[in-house]
Amino acid sequence: MSHVDEGGAPLPRASPLRQRAFRRLWVGGLVSDLGDWTLLVALPVAVFELTGSALTTSSVFVVELLAGLLAGQLGGVLVDRWDRRRLLVATALIQAVALLPLLLVASADQLAIVFVVAAVQSGLARLSGPAKTALVPTLVEADQLAAANGLSATADNLARLVGSPLGGLAIALVGLPGVVLIDAVTFLAAAASFAGIRTATTGHDAETAK
Repeated sequence: MSHVDEGGAPLPRASPLRQRAFRRLWVGGLVSDLGDWTLLVALPVAVFELTGSALTTSSVFVVELLAGLLAGQLGGVLVDRWDRRRLLVATALIQAVALLPLLLVASADQLAIVFVVAAVQSGLARLSGPAKTALVPTLVEADQLAAANGLSATADNLARLVGSPLGGLAIALVGLPGVVLIDAVTFLAAAASFAGIRTATTGHDAETAK
């Protein structure tokens, strides 16, 4: 596709966000990542409120890190074998459901639930990352790929910037049950956004579709 006018001057390119499929991926990714970062911070804060132990609190971060690293090793394999859109939808829905056990946590005696949920959520978050990245080239034209990747990176940074303080603020204002509700809404909204993505090459790269 030509991007110059009759005089040879370059024409302004439309933002990839004007393409419905990519816009849904971008919005869904932003909302999902907001939920991830909110929970990443909220769970350790909740543990500290329950135990007053810095060691126990730091162990939540360790569990989240290890689970993310392990899931990251599997992410690329799953993305290559599964439909990427369906993987994103399924991951977001599972994340919403996996939050529910946190509603049972009322004392330090139930910390095992927090650790399990932290591991599951961190692992699922790492699975969705490669799927989003691999789906981008199937939703935009080749000359918009750099701009689309830049927008995706911006969304990641924005989610980190907003979600991290939101996690601490939410725990202080509405407690762990409120965080569960907020996070569940973000994951369900993300799943709905991902489900609306329509493309002839969804779940496969462009070469595979040829």
